[in-house]
Parts: sequence; structure tokens; C-alpha cells
Amino acid sequence: MGWIYLLLAILFEVAAALLLKQMNGLRNIGVTVLVVIFYITCFWFMIQALRYLQLGAMYAIWGGLGTALIAVLSWYIYKDTMNAAKIGGIALIVLGVVITNLSGIENKDAPGSKEATPDQQPVADT
Repeated sequence: MGWIYLLLAILFEVAAALLLKQMNGLRNIGVTVLVVIFYITCFWFMIQALRYLQLGAMYAIWGGLGTALIAVLSWYIYKDTMNAAKIGGIALIVLGVVITNLSGIENKDAPGSKEATPDQQPVADT
């Protein structure tokens, strides 16, 4: 479930970032409100993902994939420049995300985890 929350956080963050260009310096109120809603929604999904995933790795994946998606989509949508150096940098970001995933980022204290810590054990009523 943490991965779904993380994916949704990334998608809302990417959508918000792509809309920043259309805010026209806060003059486009409708888009500005939408950006704020998307960022709030993004952070809400990140908070939910933290119930299942470790913070450091989750944040690295969120930032890395978000950055890569924004770079590629802004090239496609806004015709931003894309040269070999940028492509190489994006490839390195994606490689870093893959390596981070291979190390395992599941939170052992996640709901339903089989590895609960001692302080999470049920306490008998006295």
C-alpha cells in the first residue's frame, strides 16, 4: 500500500510542478489554487506512505522520480531543452532510484508487518 501512496504523491507533485509555469507569477488564481491543492494532496500521500516505507529511501525515490518526470514532461510539454548531459543526469537519477529500491525500503513497523518491535506488542489489561 505504501508504494501506491508514494506513486500518488509523485504524480500530484509532478502535476503541481508542471502547473507552476502557468501560474503567471500568482496572477492566474485558478491555477495557483490548483497548485496549492496538488501540493497539499502530494504531502498527504507522502505522510500515508510513511506508514509503510522508510523516510530516507521514500523521500529519495519521491524526489528522484519526480525530478526525472518533470524534466522529461517539461521537455515534451513546454519544449524545454534536452541535451545529452540532461539525459545522462536523468538516467543517473533513475539508476539511483533503482539501487535504492533494491536495498529494500519497507518499514518493519508498517501496519500488518510481521516484524513488530517490542514496544508495539499488545499490553494486557490489568
